[in-house]
Amino acid sequence: MTAISKELAIDEVNKWLDFKKVKDKKRTAYKDAIEGLADAISEGCLVLNEDFSFTQTLDFPVGAEKQFKTLDYKARIDVATIQKYMNGVSTGDGRILATIAALSGQAKEVVSKMDTEDYSVASSVAIFFL
Repeated sequence: MTAISKELAIDEVNKWLDFKKVKDKKRTAYKDAIEGLADAISEGCLVLNEDFSFTQTLDFPVGAEKQFKTLDYKARIDVATIQKYMNGVSTGDGRILATIAALSGQAKEVVSKMDTEDYSVASSVAIFFL
């Protein structure tokens, strides 16, 4: 199912990247993540809000009773907040998981229960905050 055209989805991602002031070099390096974000927007599972935050509708809700059906990702976050979530986390995948948790305000335990399809969308958002 297509919520919006791929072209409009790419425009949405570029608006978000412009808001974040992401440089061309980083955009080139993370071309696959940009493509993933555009696909998620086009499919309707990721929405760019007016305040430049993202809302992701999970294909596979998480939580004890599957109560988390969506995750809201902040438009901006400071390093101190991310570091708080990094407590007990090593680099690599743990760092991405902690960043997703910080952006969404969810516990790392909730984020770690995400299905890989949902997690790949969340990772594409988080990569631009590393």
